[in-house]
Amino acid sequence: MKKLPFRLAAAIAFFAMLGVANADERRVALVLGVADYKHSGRLANTLADAKGMAAALERVGFQVETVLDPDRKALEDAVRRLGQRAQGADASLFYYAGHAVEVSGRNWLVPAPADIQSIYDLRFEALDLDSIIEQVSGRSRVALFFMDSCRDNPFHTRLAAGTRGVSMRGLGRVDAAAGTLIAFATAPGRVAADGTTGNSPFTAALLRHIERPGVEVRRLMADVRREVREATEGKQLPWENSALEGDFYLSPLVVAAAAEPKFSGQTPPVAARKAADTAVLRPTLLARLGAALPKVAAEQHEDHARRYEQAKPHKALAFSMASSSTWRGVGQESAASAEQGALEACQLRLRPSLCFARHQ
Repeated sequence: MKKLPFRLAAAIAFFAMLGVANADERRVALVLGVADYKHSGRLANTLADAKGMAAALERVGFQVETVLDPDRKALEDAVRRLGQRAQGADASLFYYAGHAVEVSGRNWLVPAPADIQSIYDLRFEALDLDSIIEQVSGRSRVALFFMDSCRDNPFHTRLAAGTRGVSMRGLGRVDAAAGTLIAFATAPGRVAADGTTGNSPFTAALLRHIERPGVEVRRLMADVRREVREATEGKQLPWENSALEGDFYLSPLVVAAAAEPKFSGQTPPVAARKAADTAVLRPTLLARLGAALPKVAAEQHEDHARRYEQAKPHKALAFSMASSSTWRGVGQESAASAEQGALEACQLRLRPSLCFARHQ
């Protein structure tokens, strides 16, 4: 089958592959919030940010340790524990809300009692972000870091006195190792707002999106970035550096084998499993259809979803927002072949750039 060219440059593909996780997937997280700084002013929202993130992460399947207002030893011990828990895990996650500074290309997280009078105090009073990343990266299949800093750091004046090479605001760029995503509340060298509504703009946006099922983490961060930019009138733009190899979903669709209902001898197990899969996938499929084809009636979305579910594998569904139409490819030798067939059917009627697909 000849492959027709098609471009996705100017469009959003609503039917990206759905994220599905097994119930036995192991995910670990460390959430840190620092507010009660002994030698600077108290931060208003960092503890609420940390508590909100911890609760949300638990709801999406992470085993979370939460540490609030730690000293340097408590911070270091918590990071060591995260490294141990991350060994062999499917995913590990580190979240930090508090002050941080960048000096000569190195980023430092500042514990609550830190007394920083010069750059020479940093190695004794603060913890190097690189050491945290090294402790975790490579131990789990995926490692995620979310840094909600800097919040107009009060230590800059002291650090800058008589010293060269000191970043006056914000955290510096950090390179991600394979399988790692590092997300910052704002671009390198810029200040992130603490917020006036109970959460920082960055964490508030994360909390609004983190539990959306089936949204890949890089797509989720794009939505977070847009919301923060709009909320701060362009003053703050979240930034991330990703070296992920494959897709990762903070809130995947969970198919729990252990939770399958027990059926009587009159209900074939194959049919029962198919019914269970439909119950899991139908709501997401309908949501994506509604987003992709907003002008189509809900009854038609139900019909599209039902026909797609009943089709023989391998199968694919192509659609066009421009014409509010769908095309199916079913019973092919592979999912990729089904997708290509559906796309070709669409492209025979429309321009290639207007056709998109998802397959199963």
